[in-house]
Amino acid sequence: FLYQIALDEGYNPASQLFDIGRTYTYTENGVQKKWQPKNYGGNFQGIVSFRDSLTHSRNLSTLNLVTDLGIGKVASELKRYGFKNVNQDLSLALGSMNLSLIEFSQAYTVLSNNGTMVKPYIVEQIVDKDGNTTTFETEKVEITTPEQTYLTTSILQDVITKGTGKRAAVTGIELAGKTGTTNDNIDAWFCGYSRYYTTSVWVGCDDPKPMDNLTGSSYPSKIFSDYMTKVHKGKIKKDFKMPNTVY
Repeated sequence: FLYQIALDEGYNPASQLFDIGRTYTYTENGVQKKWQPKNYGGNFQGIVSFRDSLTHSRNLSTLNLVTDLGIGKVASELKRYGFKNVNQDLSLALGSMNLSLIEFSQAYTVLSNNGTMVKPYIVEQIVDKDGNTTTFETEKVEITTPEQTYLTTSILQDVITKGTGKRAAVTGIELAGKTGTTNDNIDAWFCGYSRYYTTSVWVGCDDPKPMDNLTGSSYPSKIFSDYMTKVHKGKIKKDFKMPNTVY
């Protein structure tokens, strides 16, 4: 979503980002401390493309992107996607908000529905004993445009074909999605979509604690793949369509 905000602000998939380390100082309870975020694996590449930064989950280039956009701008835009309790500091660049599966899935509908957020609902219709019918309509909110979300979708396809989400792939089904892993391997996610379905997977413990070998690219990606394989059985293949105004 940070990258979608950047695209809407004028970046493009070929834009160059600085993948370099920075040291941030802050004061907590009167004590000055340092924050030195790192990429997974501890390396950095200097300069990366916008597309590669998201495809390979580069923390440092994402932090620098948010710095360039401005924390205030990013925070206000994230609220438009339905995110609550957004921190007004750089930690939001690495996903410091607390979210439920349903909230994350709702936000992902912006991408899977070409810029329009669709509010999830459980009850579609009620019919009483006399045959009177009450139908509940889907609530929709336009957040951005099909052209802009297609750019993000094309990058999230790369996440699955050659990035951190390779285990989420399903033969014969075009998918887009993103891995996510919290500090100390306490939570791991895979959120993605096809032309038919939007699906979010979370793996962790009810009593938060680290899990061995838990990353978004491991168990969540595999669960996503298995589930999407089954729900697409018998479906006619539908690929993502590039709008005519994207070149």
